Amino acid sequence: SVAGTATAVPAEELLPARDIAGVLGQDLLAGLRYTIDYEDRRIIWNDRRAPGGHGTIAELPLAFRDGLPVVDLLQGDVMLRLVADSGAGGLVLFEGTDRDLPAMTPDGGRVRVDTFHGATMARSVRLDRFRVGLSTFRDFPAVLLHRTSSPAHRGDGLLPLHIFRRVTFDGPAGRLIVG
Repeated sequence: SVAGTATAVPAEELLPARDIAGVLGQDLLAGLRYTIDYEDRRIIWNDRRAPGGHGTIAELPLAFRDGLPVVDLLQGDVMLRLVADSGAGGLVLFEGTDRDLPAMTPDGGRVRVDTFHGATMARSVRLDRFRVGLSTFRDFPAVLLHRTSSPAHRGDGLLPLHIFRRVTFDGPAGRLIVG
């Protein structure tokens, strides 16, 4: 049994994702160990498989800040503090921080970004290199979004988890295992 807080959200606020029946938040999930298996399109609750091994890209220290799962990713000499986000459609970086961002190239304009709170415009960019553990993605697409007062915007951006085959949240051990 896990205690949580229920919040009602009007259906029109869930647009454009009309198929959402509910959202499980980190207030409920932070103390659990579970795997989001993107390849097989399932969630494995209380996943007891040993970390590491075949297919593991990285074991990242996981912290919860303002109720959000946060990982630090070293990008050359720049440390990015990113919210591990299962709902992000792509890498989001926040401009207007006092922290450095990795080298990036403008990618020709602005794109619309939809969130639970509405739509906004962001600059399309490409990171020269984006490193996660043993993997380096080159010419990696991202959007550069203006920072707001949202708790999610206190870090440097959002890490889209769907770019990995599997992601294990191990809240009790304070780690995120990506493969």
